[in-house]
Amino acid sequence: MKKEYPLISVIIPAYNAEATIRRAAGSVLNQSYENVELVVVNDGSKDSTREILEQLAVEHPNFRCVHQENGGVSKARNTGLAAAAGAYIAFLDADDEMLPSCLENLFRVSREEDCDIVAGPSIRVRPDGSRALKGYGVEGEPLIWQGEEALRNSLKDHPATYSVWGKLYRREVLEGIRFVEGKRIHEDSFFLFQVFGRELKMAVCAEPSIYYYMTAQSASRSGFSDKFLDILYFAEEKAKIVEEKYPEYLPLAKNVLAKANMALLKVMCLGADRKYLPLEKQCCRAVRENARYFIPAIRVDKILFAVIRLRLFWLYKRLYRLLRR
Repeated sequence: MKKEYPLISVIIPAYNAEATIRRAAGSVLNQSYENVELVVVNDGSKDSTREILEQLAVEHPNFRCVHQENGGVSKARNTGLAAAAGAYIAFLDADDEMLPSCLENLFRVSREEDCDIVAGPSIRVRPDGSRALKGYGVEGEPLIWQGEEALRNSLKDHPATYSVWGKLYRREVLEGIRFVEGKRIHEDSFFLFQVFGRELKMAVCAEPSIYYYMTAQSASRSGFSDKFLDILYFAEEKAKIVEEKYPEYLPLAKNVLAKANMALLKVMCLGADRKYLPLEKQCCRAVRENARYFIPAIRVDKILFAVIRLRLFWLYKRLYRLLRR
């Protein structure tokens, strides 16, 4: 293999992914980039995922499959990181798909700009098949962040700092950092936050990297549950780290806390048991307490923020549910 094409390891955690894993794996195995290793971690699937993966391993020499007991997506990604041999790392979810030139484009930017991380946006694929670019507000040449810029922008809620997928990482920048196991929501944004705490250079690109498949299976079907408390847990952990290591960014950390409480309230609009009413009041109070630090990112957040400050969330919630019927 040519020296200019170092090995890239793509890690896919898979749980009961029989319907989509062939598509996801195929999108990696058919990349235009010339030196790719695919590592799929079967997280105790109960369907035919294991059999599909074992067949793919026979068909493709650059395919590695690791089986483990069910431990959640964070444990599966950690297992993948331990197994990966590449000089560069990328992540993909089992129900998504890489664009054919994803890794080639990300690696080219990494080499040209001498970056530790390169991020490309996604094309959202709705259940009806329609597609829309979910961009990062970048046009033309990549946007470059250096030093602590990535950390600051994650505290400002920049969309390029949300998810681990759609990015290419130099292996060195991830050394010693792992996903928090047992958590299911916002675990990837916290992983990135820890990475951003290192001195690094990051490029944010305009060209999309993946197809992100939106499904009908969402929070709106199950309503609010304790798993969504992970959102607040990680926001509080970020605030603790900022207070200890980056006190000058504490106002930005309070913006994260305000956003986390608003995120919980959004999910509660979809349906929540009455036992969560005290939590709802607590979230509203936390948003008001951190109001001076709130940095709006999208129009919906501006509206919800105004509603909470006016103490009208109860009305907002009723109208939201009425309109969704």
